[in-house]
Amino acid sequence: MNFKFLTIIFSLFAIAASGQSGFGVKAFVSQGFADSKIKNYVSLTPEASTPVTISQIAYKGTTASKGLGLSMYTQNSQLFLMTDALYTETGRKFQLLSTDHKGTLLDPALDFETREANLRLALTAGYVYKNMKFGVGPELTYRLETSETLSDMVEITTNDSNLLGAFNFLVGYEFLDFLHLDVKYTYGFNDVTDEFLFSGLPMDMKKNLKQLELSLGVYF
Repeated sequence: MNFKFLTIIFSLFAIAASGQSGFGVKAFVSQGFADSKIKNYVSLTPEASTPVTISQIAYKGTTASKGLGLSMYTQNSQLFLMTDALYTETGRKFQLLSTDHKGTLLDPALDFETREANLRLALTAGYVYKNMKFGVGPELTYRLETSETLSDMVEITTNDSNLLGAFNFLVGYEFLDFLHLDVKYTYGFNDVTDEFLFSGLPMDMKKNLKQLELSLGVYF
């Protein structure tokens, strides 16, 4: 495992050392996609572990995301390496569908949301064929600022989970020698309720965030 890791690191440095590099700015828009997920959460009395209510909560998806930041691109005859540091804004939507043990639906359902500003760091490396590029790589996102209404529910609290991991798959095209148009699919490792607790336990909807992104980079 250590040998493979060192081989990857060496290859990335080799690309950077042997290729042509450019710094630039990048703007993007993306849309998260995941099927709506519903989960029941049981509230317990403080005196004994007996269920008193069942809250049915639904994850309803994400809002469109947008961002802007800096990028570095290095390429030799066959391989490329791209690093991005992007400021992004995005959000998630939830609904409270029911709050009793009989599962009686609320009419209307109560809406909740999160809004967040993030710093996203991405490393993508891969293969170049003519003006096309195909790459993969890891991403790390740090939540800079978050506002949310889900914890308005008395049973829900938040933790200090501000670091998110992901892996991306990219297809891109270079034109006019300095413009890069990229399409990226990103698979997140964290649950969509990663920072929320219900009655002190992780909400854990077992639903990972996936995103499809379109970006334009200008390199100098």
